[in-house]
Amino acid sequence: MSSPAVTLTALSAENWDTETLIIFLHGQNLNLDEDDYEILRKEKIDGQIFPDKTEKKFMEDGMKRGPAIKLDKQARMFKEQTKVLEKGKIEYFWLFPYDMWSIQHFISWSTNMFGRIEKNEAHTVFYNTLYIIRDDPSTSQEVLGAVRSLLFIKKVSYFICQTHVFQV
Repeated sequence: MSSPAVTLTALSAENWDTETLIIFLHGQNLNLDEDDYEILRKEKIDGQIFPDKTEKKFMEDGMKRGPAIKLDKQARMFKEQTKVLEKGKIEYFWLFPYDMWSIQHFISWSTNMFGRIEKNEAHTVFYNTLYIIRDDPSTSQEVLGAVRSLLFIKKVSYFICQTHVFQV
């Protein structure tokens, strides 16, 4: 099939708006409270600003020390990994046609390209990128349909996992 109608700029982490950044941070399992995310919203912290934030700057914005330390650490990692993320793993979405996209294929490709990859990291990159593609107004209807299907499969898989956990 055809390649996705998604621009690399739309996938660039520095172009993330505040909500996209928050979605990414949720995926990092930092155990932040909603009031911490509200501070990010209030201060309009986005993908351009986040990598330059420090513990001190987060605290000046009104965060408690614990969340500020977590976000400082995440901001430093974000800054270091942004180029790898942009040029590496996100490359998958414009190298392969959308009808080949799957979490299994993504993990296999990432492992072949970058070596061993943590399952949590792979899921975070894969699904956060799908959310970005879904929210990009320039995404074609064909790609949007594929993205919605993949996100639906994620929800169903999560529900089945949760149901299984409660039955055990």
